[in-house]
Amino acid sequence: MYNMLTKIKLNPIVLSSIFCVLLLSLRVYFSHNITFIFLVWNLFLAWIPYWISEYLMKRKNDSKKLHLLFLGGIWLLFFPNAPYMLTDLIHLKPRHDVPAWFDLILLISFAWSGVLLAYKSLNNIQRIIEHYFGKIKGLFFVIFCMFISGYGIYLGRFERFNSWDIITQPIGLLYEIKESLIHPFHHIHTFGMTFFLGIFLTLGYFSIFKLKESQQEI
Repeated sequence: MYNMLTKIKLNPIVLSSIFCVLLLSLRVYFSHNITFIFLVWNLFLAWIPYWISEYLMKRKNDSKKLHLLFLGGIWLLFFPNAPYMLTDLIHLKPRHDVPAWFDLILLISFAWSGVLLAYKSLNNIQRIIEHYFGKIKGLFFVIFCMFISGYGIYLGRFERFNSWDIITQPIGLLYEIKESLIHPFHHIHTFGMTFFLGIFLTLGYFSIFKLKESQQEI
């Protein structure tokens, strides 16, 4: 029990999320408004793919492939919610109730927590893919997820779609996807964000885990 509690306390993802909530609580307390309360919901959504990936890691050796594939599909559906938090920086602007520097730290903290959740979650899934299909396919899967995330983040941030819209309004979502794929030159911003954000996320992912590997070699 002690070891489990120690592990939780030292988990940087948990600590980062707690720090985010504390910052937001301070903001609400001193400003008397809930301007950024939506960040808590976004953070919760970012945790969902992480929880799924942790479950899949624990069951990768004793679960049927069909079961893993089903949960993997749900994971992929929710995965863009984690890196999506980077785009919450768009809400940064001068406000009279709180100093700009505080809001900057607040938004960066939530964004960083989302990135940590995304990368750890994806790393779990990559290891599962490598377990069944090899390292090369695991590598391509990572890159695929980054660019799919870039596309999903665009749909969420600018077209205002959510992960569950695949169930609640599938026609509207599929129509938007179809239109962007059939007429790509009419959706330059869509694919511009997909491309550049995909590269950014990919570079960040491999930078973090390459640094980790370098430290282990020392």
